[in-house]
Amino acid sequence: YIDGFEGSQTAIDIKTFNTWKLASVPQGQADLIPEGVSKVGLRSGFGRAQLAWYVIDPTAFFQDVSTIIPDNIKGNPEILEDSRMHQLSQTQLFPQRQIQQGTLNNIPVFDLAFYPNERGPYNYDTTSANFNPDGTFTNPEDHWAGIMRSLTTTNFETANVQFIQFWLLDPFNDDATDSGTVNMGGGDLYFNLGNISEDMLQDSRKSFENGLPTSATFDPNSYDTTAWGVVSNQQVIVNAFDNSSNARQYQDVGLDGLNDVAEKSKFQSFINWVNSSSLTTTAKNELLNDPSSDNYNYYLDDDYDKAKYDILQRYKYYNGTEGNSPTSEMADTMNSNGYPTQATTVPDIEDLNRDNNLSETESYFQYKVKLDPADMVVGQNYITNVQEVAVNGDGKTEKWYQFKVPLQDPEKIVNGISDFRSIRFMRMFVHGFDHPVVLRFAQLELIRGEWRKYTKNLNEPGEYIPTDPNSTEFNLAAVNLEENSQRSPVGYMIPPGIQRQQDNNSINLRQLNEQALS
Repeated sequence: YIDGFEGSQTAIDIKTFNTWKLASVPQGQADLIPEGVSKVGLRSGFGRAQLAWYVIDPTAFFQDVSTIIPDNIKGNPEILEDSRMHQLSQTQLFPQRQIQQGTLNNIPVFDLAFYPNERGPYNYDTTSANFNPDGTFTNPEDHWAGIMRSLTTTNFETANVQFIQFWLLDPFNDDATDSGTVNMGGGDLYFNLGNISEDMLQDSRKSFENGLPTSATFDPNSYDTTAWGVVSNQQVIVNAFDNSSNARQYQDVGLDGLNDVAEKSKFQSFINWVNSSSLTTTAKNELLNDPSSDNYNYYLDDDYDKAKYDILQRYKYYNGTEGNSPTSEMADTMNSNGYPTQATTVPDIEDLNRDNNLSETESYFQYKVKLDPADMVVGQNYITNVQEVAVNGDGKTEKWYQFKVPLQDPEKIVNGISDFRSIRFMRMFVHGFDHPVVLRFAQLELIRGEWRKYTKNLNEPGEYIPTDPNSTEFNLAAVNLEENSQRSPVGYMIPPGIQRQQDNNSINLRQLNEQALS
């Protein structure tokens, strides 16, 4: 054997949750999202369902010494050991990994909580047949939701990016199926890589909160009205709110440029439908109070404490854009424990890569991962490994699956993108689920390699190399001790005579990972 392949593959982490924003409507998906082809009016948003993406704050829920943990959660095993909400340590998922002394052992798990039966932001659907009396969808499996982000490594050919790789909790674990739902069906997770439209509200105008008025009196000639709301017609270079003490309440109103009162006036036909519908009073009030469904709610909100919400419920509206940047001068900027309720100090804007332009181009490679109980099998559906993790000391376990999606094998190519030289954006969206589902990513990475497949012709004059009649499959990957030691049927073992390298810069002289080219 040849040793020394620890650097044969390296990872580009794309899991940081605040780099992901609400996704634009995917184009070229007439079979999945037929309303997305509409460029007129509000129809393109009719299929959007509710989605929350976040990393659970460990100091707010898991640190026993913390004084801010809600009383209904502190020490509550029904919540803290629920597979959809619990904390995951490095050594739980990777028992061979040695942690550097002084660093946190927990993995910041990136969660996507998808509620396909509930209306998402900027969805003004008034088709009565699509709604139950409580305001939920009658056809949740036809709805979608997604997030998108810009990428710093854009030339995948030069960087030799080969895989989308992630560790995902079994979305059909016991905690997810304890709600009384029998024979829960699955859905699909899609990845788009390439040129993605930044126009979340499909009006060909760049929405940016810091371009909105700073007071109740403003020059109407500085703003344009679209079907979706109000947008500035001025160019603002600095991505920051106005510093005036009262400006924030007028600017921090979401991508539609409208607060709740203005939304009621703007979307009058939607309001009329709500009032005349057969929805329950509770459902009507929810829609009338926030017609755009874009309000932000902090996860340690006092109202959540009174309602005794669990962690999952507390993050449901954490990604709302209206009211997510309150200043210290404003009311409700602190909860009763004195904890700040601000999610961000940066204005929400339809400009993922901060180049002061609105990109509307949609040409991308698409990859599809089936998330169905029947497809969660190692060796199928891009699954390369499974790890069974102990949740507590009482024998409760859960499964985590490793997926490796090869970029050279897209499920669909949209609008003729031809190569990987300019992959500026990435979008993830889910579709096809008929019930709420939580997708938990312990890792979400782009994998680049130092080795490439040789794709040229091996035939040379004077030599004859027979053609492979079976088109042999050839995959270039890596396996290592930390992630694949318990792999079945063949786990990774350190080769005879090899010792793991030590990190001499660590106090505990921890051993580093051992990796091989496959």
